[in-house]
Formats: sequence, C-alpha cells, structure tokens
Amino acid sequence: MAYSLTWLPDVLRKAGLKVAEQPGWIDRGLGPMGEVRGVICHHTGTKAYDRTMPTLRMLVEGVVQAGGKVLPGPLAQLGLGRDGTFHIIAAGRCNHAGKGEWRGITTGNTSFIGIEAENDGAGEKWPEVQLDAYRRGVGAILKHIGASADYCCGHKEFALPRGRKNDPANIDMADFRARVASLMAGTGVVSNPVIPAKDSQARPTLRRGDKGEAVRVLQSGLGINADGVFGAGTEAAVRDFQRKHNLVPDGIVGPKSWLALPNAQIAVGLAANPAAPLPAKPETPRTLAWGVKVVQNAAGSGAVGLIQYMPTTAGSLGTTSDALVEMTAEDQLLYVHKYFTPFRGRLSTLADVYMAILWPAAVGKPDSHGLF
Repeated sequence: MAYSLTWLPDVLRKAGLKVAEQPGWIDRGLGPMGEVRGVICHHTGTKAYDRTMPTLRMLVEGVVQAGGKVLPGPLAQLGLGRDGTFHIIAAGRCNHAGKGEWRGITTGNTSFIGIEAENDGAGEKWPEVQLDAYRRGVGAILKHIGASADYCCGHKEFALPRGRKNDPANIDMADFRARVASLMAGTGVVSNPVIPAKDSQARPTLRRGDKGEAVRVLQSGLGINADGVFGAGTEAAVRDFQRKHNLVPDGIVGPKSWLALPNAQIAVGLAANPAAPLPAKPETPRTLAWGVKVVQNAAGSGAVGLIQYMPTTAGSLGTTSDALVEMTAEDQLLYVHKYFTPFRGRLSTLADVYMAILWPAAVGKPDSHGLF
C-alpha cells in the first residue's frame, strides 16, 4: 500500500536540495504515520568515509542489535549523505525514535519524521554541504506541515532516559533550530545555492530521473550504455567520475561536471526531458549488465525481473511488478536478497537454488522428485 509521506521528495526538491528516491519507498513502512508533528535528527554511526551513504541498505532492511535482537526496517524516512543528498527511504512509519519525549509528544515513530545523516558520531567533522542540506531539509519539512523550528529535535534530546543517545553528535541543536528558523523566515544564509537549471553554454543540469538526448551525451562521455535514461547505473557512474575529477560526488551533472566531460560541447542547447519520446532502441531481455533494465517474461506470464517475480511475490517483498520493471539489475538485488532470505541454510545444491525460484516446495528434494 502507498503510505502518506509521498510529498517528501517534492518538498525537498522545491527547497533546491538533491534527492534520490529508493525503489519501493512509497509502499515502505511499518504501518501508517499519525499526524506528523516534527522531525527527529540522527547520525548513523558509520565509518565508511569513502562512501556518501554507506548505511542506506541497513536503513531500508533493519539491523541486528546487541544480543541478536532484530530491529526491522525501515529505520528512517530519510537518509542524508555526506554529499548533501537526501535519500527517500520510506513513506510510512519507521523504527527511529524509541522511547522518549519532545514538546509533550511521546509517540516518536508515529509523530516524527526521522532523518539519519551519515556521520561516525565519534568526532567526524560534518561537511558544510551536509549541514546546509540538513538545516534546509528540516526547514522545508516543518514549513510544509505548518510547524515551527521548535518541533525539530535531536535524538539525544528526545530519548529517555536522558543521556541514552548522543545523536546527532557535535551538533548544537539550539543553534541548529535557530538557523532552521531563520531559513524558514527567509533570513537565513544558504551555504550551497541551488544548482542552475543550465550552465553558461545552455547545457542542462541532469540528475536521476531525467531522460533525453542530453542524458545520452552524458552516458557516452562516461563510457556507459547510452539509453538516454538517467537511472541508478548512470548516477553511480557520475559519482565515480566526479570523485576521480575532485568534484563533489553528488550524482548531479551541473556546470562543473559538464566542464570535465570530454564530449560536453555536444550537449549545448539540449533539453533534459524533451516532450518527444526517445527514439526506439533494441531492448536486451534479462541482461545482467549494470545499468540495464531486466524486462518482462516473453511468454506473457506476468513475471518480471532478475528472478522472474510474479505479481504476488513482488507484493510480498514490499514492491510491485511495475516498480521492478523500471529497476536496473543492481536496483533489484535488494529484492533478490529479500526473496532468498527465508531459504538461508536450506540451499545445498544449484538445483535447490533453481527450485527456490521455480518450485519452492521442491527445495531439498532428491533429483527423482516429480514437479509437474
């Protein structure tokens, strides 16, 4: 089912922030939200400094805590990367607050949107691009729900008993709220202005979700499959290119990224999302190359994707057939993992793996077992 926080990406984008929507986020949650009253700020406690959002998978799936207790995901509606990108994880209720109180509100998970920002929580300096996005994102959300900056708190302020949590570490929340209030009033300072829609040569700013000839030019310059669709594979290639050229690895192709691309001149004057459809290109069914979509079953069974999920199977994994068709192979790996998790310890042979997909009741049966 679709949950209520479907407005999140639009609100953040209108604030000029970088947004990456995770597959299946609209239908992801532990249940519906109540009335949204505010925002709780967190840090992830992750040390993988070479990556902008290394905790993303854990935030989606959940985590095994001390003593083996499982805290199921999603663990926050939003993840905030070190590069200032907001990753949209869930539109429903999430496991992020625990026991606590802020402004008389004790229903943390039901009443507060959770933002998990990448930081080790042990002295890592917060990049200004991330802090700026944190403040602007919180302000945009509070403005949308009609709440003041007082309804933003740190997990360390909400959690009971006091002192149980320290996140977000090294952020003075009183100062944070004051800056958020200034931004909401239109008097605050924005450290990282909005990337212009076009550069001085009329090359469009491109990001995930864009389509068209400009995207194909970009993909050719990156040396990847030029299908004209800016998906997860293209975004990963852009981030890699930006790191190699000492640019902010935000996955957005703006003026500085175009300047570094060898074929940038070809993109002058091209639109990011032309009204006309892309010219037809031959499709490669069931291709496993990164960035290429895995198409529907040719026999018309309704099965789609890497392991040919039926519609009911897709639903049980928290997604839909339509969503899977739009994913690239690497996007689908999360759902492959979720599908095989119940079979852990039972797949002794390659035949068992095949049966887990084709005929699960036959897993562990001898080769002489009849199927049909």
